[in-house]
This record gives sequence, structure tokens and C-alpha cells, in this order.
Amino acid sequence: MLPPIVWLNELKQNPTQTLDVLNSDGINLSPLSDLPNTFTALNEQREAITHHSFADNGNIYLINPSSMLPPLVLNPKPSDLVLDLTAAPGSKTLIMAWLMKNQGQISAVENVKYRFHKLKANLERNGVTNTKLFLKDGTTIWKYCPERFDKILLDAPCSTEARFQTNNPKSFAFWSEKKIKEMNRKQRKLLFSAIQSLRPGGELVYSTCAFSPEENEEPIDRILHKFGNKLTVSDITIPIRNWHPAKLRWKKKEFHPDLKKAIRILPDGVFEGFFICKIRKLESTLL
Repeated sequence: MLPPIVWLNELKQNPTQTLDVLNSDGINLSPLSDLPNTFTALNEQREAITHHSFADNGNIYLINPSSMLPPLVLNPKPSDLVLDLTAAPGSKTLIMAWLMKNQGQISAVENVKYRFHKLKANLERNGVTNTKLFLKDGTTIWKYCPERFDKILLDAPCSTEARFQTNNPKSFAFWSEKKIKEMNRKQRKLLFSAIQSLRPGGELVYSTCAFSPEENEEPIDRILHKFGNKLTVSDITIPIRNWHPAKLRWKKKEFHPDLKKAIRILPDGVFEGFFICKIRKLESTLL
């Protein structure tokens, strides 16, 4: 079992004050890597953290640190117009709102009704005020907002292979090669919509918590070949060491050489597996 990871939510309370109260309540936290306001606790303190009033009111947020990395790589600024294309349950939206100091604007899109309401409640509890929510199909957003956004996060729906637990069969009960192909089709449509919604000069981060190249390198390879020199992959800098460059070859297929700049986060007992690619749009891609 992964240890509980606690992020101190600066949108609700000064992190120093939050940490002082947690320490006085017997919850001892240790800083995690160089991730801002992020701490790890012992597994035996999981229940105390989960049921603490700070978890209820949004002063603290339980999160796997890998989920923080895509927003940190995107690094939206307070003046940016941001699109979070598949936003529920809202963990990454929250981190982006914090990076933006609750300024600018985030448009958070979710097309599943119950997940949309979960997203809404989550952001309200955690003090996010710079975000507008839309119950819409992310694959169609570009038709309404062509080349509008400064920055876009597409944390794409995936087969969630990086979250499988060998001692928990339920975690992989629905996995199949058919599932991977289904996810690939969705990812390609969402990625096209994201590219078309991004303004020239803007940046997009694509991420998944899957291992399969069909869900990671392949959709990026396809979009890079589709739009040629109108897109470029950017280098990524992250404050952890457990990562590896993306694959450039899979099942006799060679991927676009720019994919060497994308990264795979390696699971290490604290961080879950993740794939992250950052794309800059150089010219208009509207057809």
C-alpha cells in the first residue's frame, strides 16, 4: 500500500499554520522531494489524516504526487486562460488554480454527469474560485473555442495500468487489450480537440496513468505527424529522479524522434507510474 501523501492547500490556509495544527494533533509529516507543500505520513496515520477536519474543509488534500506533476510541468500563470479538458475529479485543476493564485481562468470540462458533480463539489470544498465548469464532451470543445487557450491540460482517460495492485484483483479486473484500443480511440479524439483549442504559441501537457505505448507515445506520434512542424515537443524538468525517457520504438514501429523529450514516471512505492508530454504549438492548425 502506498503511504498517505498530504498536500497543504494554500488556497484555504497558510501551510505553516496547517502543519502546526497537524503536528499538535500527533500527525507527523515529512517533506516529499522538492514538491511544494507536499508531505508523506506513515500508513498507521492514514485514518487520522483521512478523518481530520482539515481533510473535510479542504485545508489538506490527499493526492498521489505523480498527479501533481502534469500541472507543475504545464505551469500556468495568473494571467493565463487555461483549459482542463477531462477535469474530474479535480486534483489537477486544484493544483493549477493554486499555481495561478486563483487568478486568470480555468475552463474545466467533464462529460460524465456524476463525475461533473464530484468535480464541482471538490473544487468548492478546496477554495477554487477561478474555474468555470462545463458538462460537455471534450472532443467537441475545439468547435466552440478554436485556438482560444494559452495552456491546456489533457490528463486523458486511460486503462489506469499504473494503479494496478497485484494483491487487489479488483484494480485490474476490467483491463484487456480491447480496453487499451478503446482508450486509444478516445485519446486521439481528445488530443486533436486539445490541439485545435490551443492558440499558436500556447502549450499543452498530455498525461496518463497508463504504461501501454498505445495510450502514451502512439497518440502523440500520430498528432505530430498530422501537423508536422506546426507542433514541437518541449523538454521537461521535474523535481524527482524516478523517471525515464519515453519509448521511441514499440512492436517494430518507430515513433517521432521528438518523443525523446516526453517522460515516463517510474513507480517507486510513493509515486505512481505516469506518462507526461509537453507540446508547444508554433502555428495555427485549423483546417
